Amino acid sequence: MGSETATLEEGQTVSYPMVAVEQPGTVHTDAVYDSNYGTITVTAAKGVFHYEVYMKVPATSFTGAFQITDRTSGISGGRDLKFSFSGSTPTSKLKNHLYAGTLTGTAYLAGVPIANTVPNSTQYKYSDF
Repeated sequence: MGSETATLEEGQTVSYPMVAVEQPGTVHTDAVYDSNYGTITVTAAKGVFHYEVYMKVPATSFTGAFQITDRTSGISGGRDLKFSFSGSTPTSKLKNHLYAGTLTGTAYLAGVPIANTVPNSTQYKYSDF
């Protein structure tokens, strides 16, 4: 599956799919389509990225990281570890800077990995609202 990229205006939201984790040693007779296991939504507002993971299959936990890069300066904004289905990560809030946020992670059912995020990048220009 290829990478997905979106550029947001203040307060807009984008959705990305969650895809099945292939279990080693198992045979799958069903096709896996984009977003059949869940959806990630990312919203950017007031210098903060907000994410939510909506699962279409049973899941008990989500573990991942939200990484931000200041595309204007080229400096990494750091990596924020995530241990829940929703959360927020602030940018450095520099006026007119373009930020790229990427959520990576895995959803689990009773400790067994069931779905991964797809490669994604959400771009957002902070305009000092």
